[in-house]
Amino acid sequence: MNVPKLFPVSPRHLHESIPGGVQTSYEAAGILVAEVSWASGGRLGLVKYQLLSADRQWQTVVEHYVPAHMYRPMTRLRQDRDYGRGHGH
Repeated sequence: MNVPKLFPVSPRHLHESIPGGVQTSYEAAGILVAEVSWASGGRLGLVKYQLLSADRQWQTVVEHYVPAHMYRPMTRLRQDRDYGRGHGH
């Protein structure tokens, strides 16, 4: 989940660091729960992912619909990609 795109920082913000505030500058791994067609075209994904505090003292799981360009499939681990090689599969 592209958290910085979903929650962009406005130039009007003071940009002061708030240790217990929500961190939005990272790409979060999540779960695509469902996809639906968007009435204006394209797809919306119901995505579940974790938000962390800047000081990593707390976390919360959120779930909401976002446009398809805001999420992407995770790349597979090399061992998963290479599993079929040399194993008769």
